[in-house]
Amino acid sequence: MLVEVNNIQVTKSNTPTYTATDEQGGEMLIYAKNSPSALSVGKSYHKVTGVLTYHSTYGLELIPRTASDILEDLLSVTASTPSGGIVKGTEVTLTSPYVGAQIFYTLDGSEPTVNSTEYTQPITIN
Repeated sequence: MLVEVNNIQVTKSNTPTYTATDEQGGEMLIYAKNSPSALSVGKSYHKVTGVLTYHSTYGLELIPRTASDILEDLLSVTASTPSGGIVKGTEVTLTSPYVGAQIFYTLDGSEPTVNSTEYTQPITIN
């Protein structure tokens, strides 16, 4: 079953398995096998989406499908390719969970501002 949990804080880690608590103090396990570096102990996350499964040893656990299922901030931007080296000619798509978001980007590593290039279509990396 695909579920979404909101406003959680990661409290423990045994990578790639994380323990998180919600606003009411309830604990849950998140098994981030597909994106173990997307979560960090001590950080809060606005929304985590994943498949809810049952593990015979641990009980219920949430498995995010990719790093884009883990949102630290609702105003975050997710790229279709992970950080690091990108093969020349690859198209990178940028998305935001915020409906109607304007996305600005740079290609020189500087912090984007509203004066930077506005994202309107996939970016081909050359």
